[in-house]
Amino acid sequence: AVMTEDHPIGYEKFKGEIETKQNYGFSMRDIGEEHPFDFLLAENSYKCIGVVQGVVDKFIDFIIGGGFYVESDDERAKQIIENFMQENNFNTLLRAWIKEALIKGNGFLEMSYTNKTISDMKVLNANNVFVKRDNQGNILSYTQLIGNTLQKKKIEFEVNEIAHLKLNTVGSSAYGQGILCSSLTLLDGLLKAEKDMHTILGKKANSPYIINVGTPEAPSSPDDLS
Repeated sequence: AVMTEDHPIGYEKFKGEIETKQNYGFSMRDIGEEHPFDFLLAENSYKCIGVVQGVVDKFIDFIIGGGFYVESDDERAKQIIENFMQENNFNTLLRAWIKEALIKGNGFLEMSYTNKTISDMKVLNANNVFVKRDNQGNILSYTQLIGNTLQKKKIEFEVNEIAHLKLNTVGSSAYGQGILCSSLTLLDGLLKAEKDMHTILGKKANSPYIINVGTPEAPSSPDDLS
């Protein structure tokens, strides 16, 4: 039992720990945990495969297509929130935020503050954002890596500067799986099968010439074949 200013006597800290996978692929350490799958691959699947894009967009329409509204017992607070959402074009931000979470399992919304009040928000690309946690699974910070492979810029974010939307989390993972991760292998197989089918059809679709040159008694010469 631990007594602190924030917790009375009898409060106990969690004892269960998790296994973290730190990302040491770069020269910098303590970046955060590795992504559970290739976020860029999922992003390209959305961009290049029409069926995938249609599924993701349909999910977004189902989630927020009917609109959303604020409920509050305090009318003044409700009006402040609605004005804030309108000023920051939150409807557009929400679609982008959810899209990142559906495709890559994780949507990272950065919030900037002015006088301890949120003044602006933007959606970060999840491809280069990493989560750093302690052994109990508490989030310590977020890290963004920007730049090419040889030289990357490391940007640190406090916990209150990022709103992390996770979808389909498995176990104690720091990240969500989204809706594409489990289908990436299947999509790869379908694309290869489609490519092979087009190759076969291309070879069979052309009407071949069947020409007999020479006879058993007078075989054709190489010049005749040429």
